[in-house]
Amino acid sequence: MSINYKQFTREKLCDNTFFSYYVDDKFKFNRLSIYLSFKEDKENTANTAVLTEILKKSSAKYPTNTLVQKELYNLYGADIDSYILQYKNRQMIGFFLNYLDDRFAINNENLTEDCVELLMELIFNPLISDGGFDKTETEVGKEVLKELVESEINDKILFASRQCKRMVYEDVDVNIDIYGSLSQIADITPQSAYECYKKIIDTAQIEVMFIGSGSPDIAKNSILNKLESKVRHSQSVELKEITVPYSYVKRKTEEQNITQANLSMGFVCDIKKDYVTKKAANFMAKIFGGMPNSKLFKNVREKESLCYYCGASYKNATNVIFVDTAIEEKNKEQAETSILRELQAMQNGEFGEDDINCVKLAYNSVLSRMTDSVGGVENWYLMRILEDDYITIKQEMDIVNSITKEQIVNVAKNTHLQSVYFLKGRDSNVK
Repeated sequence: MSINYKQFTREKLCDNTFFSYYVDDKFKFNRLSIYLSFKEDKENTANTAVLTEILKKSSAKYPTNTLVQKELYNLYGADIDSYILQYKNRQMIGFFLNYLDDRFAINNENLTEDCVELLMELIFNPLISDGGFDKTETEVGKEVLKELVESEINDKILFASRQCKRMVYEDVDVNIDIYGSLSQIADITPQSAYECYKKIIDTAQIEVMFIGSGSPDIAKNSILNKLESKVRHSQSVELKEITVPYSYVKRKTEEQNITQANLSMGFVCDIKKDYVTKKAANFMAKIFGGMPNSKLFKNVREKESLCYYCGASYKNATNVIFVDTAIEEKNKEQAETSILRELQAMQNGEFGEDDINCVKLAYNSVLSRMTDSVGGVENWYLMRILEDDYITIKQEMDIVNSITKEQIVNVAKNTHLQSVYFLKGRDSNVK
C-alpha cells in the first residue's frame, strides 16, 4: 500500500509499519519521528504516559541522560522530544529528532543514519535492570506527570472544563486523562512501566515520518533494516465514530476554597460526520465564542459584564462544543441564560458575513504558515494519517473559503445543551 499525494508520500515498510515523507528544499533541518499507535488502555494511561519521559532519557547504549545529550551535541546540536496523543479510541506516543540536514555537515557526516541509529536505540533498546526501567528515571518521569496533572487541577478554568468533559463523555468511550490520575501515577513502578512498554512495542502500529530537505530513502532504508528483523504481533486500530447522547441536561455543582467561580457547559452537535460539516461546526464555535469578536466575548463578557473570561471550542473527534467561563457566583444563572441566548441568536442567523470572513482570515493565516516548519508539516499529515483523509493544505483552504452562513446556521440549529458544571466557593448559597 502506497499513498502519493502531491509532496506527501506514505508507504508500507513491513507488517503494520509505515513510512511517510515530505521533502522541501527550503528546510535546513530534518525531522525524523517514530510514532507507536495502539488502542487506548485506560488502566495503563499513566504507565503509557511515563514512557514518553523515560525512553528519551537513556538506553542500554546510553545509560545516562548526560550520554544522550552528548550524542545529540555530536549531531550538531540535534534535539529530541516526545509526544502523546489520544484521538477517539486510538492512542499514540511519539519521539522525534530535529537535526541539521546532511548537506550542511562540515565533515560530510551522514547525520540521517546517525539520527536513525540514536532514535531506534532509545525506543527499542531501553535501559533495563531487575525486570524494569531505571528506578531514578522512572521517578523523574512520575514527577513530571504529577506536575502536569497538578497544574491542571490548580488552574480552575481548566479544572472546571475537565470536570464538564467527564460529565459529557461519561456514557462514551473517551479518555480525557492522557497523563493518568494522581493515584495511577503514584502506582507506577519501573516494572509496571516496562510491562506496558513491552505490550506496546509488540502490538503497536508504527508510523515513521521524515519531513525536511534531505533524502528520505536514507532514513527509510535504515529504519527498514532495523525493523524487519523484529518479531512483533502488531494490531491495527480502526477508528470508531463517537456519538455523544444528549437526551437530557446533566448538572453538577462542586465546591472548593475559591473566590472566583467557574461555569462550564457542554453542547452536542448532532450533525453529519463529513469533513465539510465538521468544518462548519468549527466556524460556528468560533463565531459563538472562539474569537475576540465572538458573541460570547462581545455580549456576555463586555456588554453584560457577566464573566471575567469566556470562550468556546469545538472538539472535532466528538462533535462537542465546550463553553468555559470565569464568573462571580451571583451571576451564574444570568451567565447561563445569556450564553443560551447567544446560541439562540446563532440559530436565528444573527451574525454577518464579516463574522464569517474573520474566521476565514484566521484559518487561512494559520494554514499559510503551516508549511513554514517541519513540525507544522508533520502535525498536518499526522492528523491526515489518523483520519485516513489525505487532503492537502490547499484543499483545506478551499474548504474553509467555501463555508457558508447556511451551513453554520444548520450546525447551530442542531446544537444541544448536554451538561452544565459549576464550581463555586464553599459556604455559598448559589446552586
